[in-house]
Amino acid sequence: SKIINKAKEMEIKMRESQEKIKSITATGVSGSNSVRVTINGEWEMVKLEISDETLKEEKMIIEDLVVAAYNNAKVQLKSKTKEEITKAISNSEHLLSNTDELTVSIKHVLKNI
Repeated sequence: SKIINKAKEMEIKMRESQEKIKSITATGVSGSNSVRVTINGEWEMVKLEISDETLKEEKMIIEDLVVAAYNNAKVQLKSKTKEEITKAISNSEHLLSNTDELTVSIKHVLKNI
């Protein structure tokens, strides 16, 4: 039926959005840009940069700066992820209908994000 086809199209668009999210990266900084952490859309740290000056600091300070930079990157990644999901939903709004069948399909897709 037409409703099922629209729901399937919406599901495809949401899956495409999930793939885009995986490729998003975000870089967090701490210590006046002396530590930089880059993470990907799967929350994996893909790069860590520590300035030579910072390496002269005590171990505990460096550890705190790495944690702070990661947390900063996480905030940025959440924001970018929300933007991507919002964009995907906005681009798919024309597919939406008030039928129960479509609503259930959309909830299923969103639950799996």
